[in-house]
Amino acid sequence: MSVIPTLEKKKEKGQSLIELTLVVIFLMILLLGIAEYGTLLNQYLNLLDASREAARVAGDLSWEDYCTDFGDGPCSSEIETDRAKEDFFMDTIALAQVVMEPITLDATRGDDIVVSYFVVDTDRTIVRYPIKPIQHSLNDIQESKISDADIRAQLDPCGPARGILLVEIFYNYSHRLKLPVFSAIVPDPIPVYTYAIMPMHKVQPLEPEPVPEDCLEEEA
Repeated sequence: MSVIPTLEKKKEKGQSLIELTLVVIFLMILLLGIAEYGTLLNQYLNLLDASREAARVAGDLSWEDYCTDFGDGPCSSEIETDRAKEDFFMDTIALAQVVMEPITLDATRGDDIVVSYFVVDTDRTIVRYPIKPIQHSLNDIQESKISDADIRAQLDPCGPARGILLVEIFYNYSHRLKLPVFSAIVPDPIPVYTYAIMPMHKVQPLEPEPVPEDCLEEEA
């Protein structure tokens, strides 16, 4: 009886075992990658919802609404006005934190929430509050990525002049599985950035708003 066929069969079995092992390893890495990406995507959507909800709720208010906490009418002094503005910004940040739960922001990783609002005047000039370099943020780490020019580019030339609220969330996602094969390709932590822009209906221009001639021609 020849031993050659027996050796060939053993060789084929060994080769099949190696191929099966490689396929199983590849499938395991693929499944783990899907799980890691799914967790990241879930947290991104949670943060996006937090920025939108905070901007939507705060967009229906104004820092002037907080003046009633100090009396029956508008703020009567500059100190009370500053306190009202601070409360408005901090409440907006607090709302974003509530909506994003169970995600928590870690200042040691550079996580932050930045809130800005813009007053659009009748001539479409934009005034940003707080005026840079001062800004309202949770941890005073990050700076706004949205410039005045970015806001101006999104304005409707025929739209009403009003306030605009901007909420930005900076988050660093740490890998959950901590697999070296992922860390070698994808940075750990992964920076995540979301933002939301909402109109502030209560913030009005200082002067009556003239209707641009181009808009009158369009209406006609």
